[in-house]
Amino acid sequence: VVMRKISILLQFIFVFGLFENYGQTLLFSEDFESGEIPLNWKQEFVKGSISWRYENGGYSLNPDIPNTRKPIAAHGGSYNALFQFQSSNNEATRLVTKRIDAIEFAVKPELRFYHAQFDWKHGADYYHDYLRVYYRTSVSGTWKLLNEYTSATTDWVERIIVLPDNDLSADYYLAFEGETK
Repeated sequence: VVMRKISILLQFIFVFGLFENYGQTLLFSEDFESGEIPLNWKQEFVKGSISWRYENGGYSLNPDIPNTRKPIAAHGGSYNALFQFQSSNNEATRLVTKRIDAIEFAVKPELRFYHAQFDWKHGADYYHDYLRVYYRTSVSGTWKLLNEYTSATTDWVERIIVLPDNDLSADYYLAFEGETK
C-alpha cells in the first residue's frame, strides 16, 4: 500500500475587505499584521485539528533558504493566513470572522481577498488544497457556501464575491475553510 504524503498550501487574505459596491464604503477589513489570529475570530475544526497559521508567504520545506516559499511573501505587509499540513486525510478547518457590523444596511456588498493555492508534487503526482468560503446570518446559524476554489494558482489572485443581499443580517459571519487534498 502506498500512502500519499503531501505538502499542501492554502494561503489567503492578505487584504480582506467587505465593500459596499456603490460608494465603496469599507465595512470590515483584516490584514493579519498582528501575526496571530485576529481578535474575536475563531477556528472551527471540521475534520482533524489543524490550525491556521500567520506567516510571511507560503509554506517551504526549507524556510531559511531565500525564495523557497510559494508564494515568496505576503501579498502586502508582513503576514498572511496560511493553512498547510502534510497529510492524506482531508483535514479541514474554518477560519471564522468576528461578527460583521452594519452589513444588513449594505447595498450589493462584496467580499474581496487575495488567495494563493499552489500545486505540490509528490512522486509523479501533483496535489493542492481547496478553499471554501461560507457565510451565516447568526452565531449558531447554518453555514451557506458562497464559493469554492478547487484549482491551483501560480501566484496571488484577487477574489471578489458578491454577497447575497437578500440574506444579510445584523449578526453576519464569514468563514474560510481550508481542506487538505
